[in-house]
Amino acid sequence: MSLAVVLGVRPHYVKAVALTELLSQAQIDFRLLDVQQHFDQGLRQQFIAEYGLNVVELNPNAVAGASPAQELARQISALDQWLNSTPQGPTTQGLLVLGDANPALAGAIVANRHALPLVHLEAGVRRTGVEFEHWNSLLTDMMATQRYCYTQRDVERLRQEGLGNQSWCVGDVCASWLLRMVAKIPAPSQASPPYVLVTLHRPQNCSVDTVTTISHALDALSYRQIWIVHPRLRPFVHDLSDRNQITLLDPQTHSALLRLLVGAALVLTDSGGLVRESVILGKRAIVCHENGMWTQLVELNAIARADNTLASLSQAINSALTTIDPLRGASVFILPGGEALFKERLVALLEGNGGG
Repeated sequence: MSLAVVLGVRPHYVKAVALTELLSQAQIDFRLLDVQQHFDQGLRQQFIAEYGLNVVELNPNAVAGASPAQELARQISALDQWLNSTPQGPTTQGLLVLGDANPALAGAIVANRHALPLVHLEAGVRRTGVEFEHWNSLLTDMMATQRYCYTQRDVERLRQEGLGNQSWCVGDVCASWLLRMVAKIPAPSQASPPYVLVTLHRPQNCSVDTVTTISHALDALSYRQIWIVHPRLRPFVHDLSDRNQITLLDPQTHSALLRLLVGAALVLTDSGGLVRESVILGKRAIVCHENGMWTQLVELNAIARADNTLASLSQAINSALTTIDPLRGASVFILPGGEALFKERLVALLEGNGGG
């Protein structure tokens, strides 16, 4: 049994570690194919080197600043070339894609053109129709042979769209790995002063005005602020460096980020992956995204949501510290038996039994 797994953004590299364990347990031969949507080599290599991932790097003509359509076309071309030109390509029995970033849609299109079974992990997620990720997920699900969902709501959504066949709720199959990792981290000292962990990387949040507004909103807490400075954010944080209560850190390895997450009193981020990790670990989190991200968690009052205005941020901070309960969200992601179901259906598909 042979499978190719398409990677390209930060959450993919983290999940690849847990997937490596699951696929090995199921005795599935696999290749991790990195289409390198994450252009910063330092960030990419941190994740890959930290966990010793054996990654095939596909990088024909990657150019930072390419348009979204150009970047999608490049990723499609990279995957197509790999399938056509390597010894492993012709023997690959399926492609697995994750989430709703461009690599998922690129993998779906290539799998379709090569008549390969397509497995979509984190299926059924929808955002607003103006976001690329919404269409990436929808179109990937339409082409998928198997769809594995984090939540039962995602399965119901697929059924309403006529895509309920070969769709299962397995929860977050990477959650148990994350909890094992965190169990190795010493608990923070109760004497440690509280801090807010801040990470921003989305273009709409990378500006001097947004950075200033967020820092001032957080000043009301009298907490320390630890900012993980993404390369895209670096040009806009110079005014923060002279403030005593703010610490600016370069991008961290995943294990170092988890240590910071474990000690944080509050997390403010626009990273979908970090929101998920925060909730699983019982941390109060604010997602700084104007709409569409983790709407079920917002509805459950497991996280707070804010846009990048002072009024919205102040309201979200108050809600995060007084009313939200991340444990309501943790139960969404953790499904007993989910990992076993995922491995069973996937093996059946690759053995030619349809997975059903």
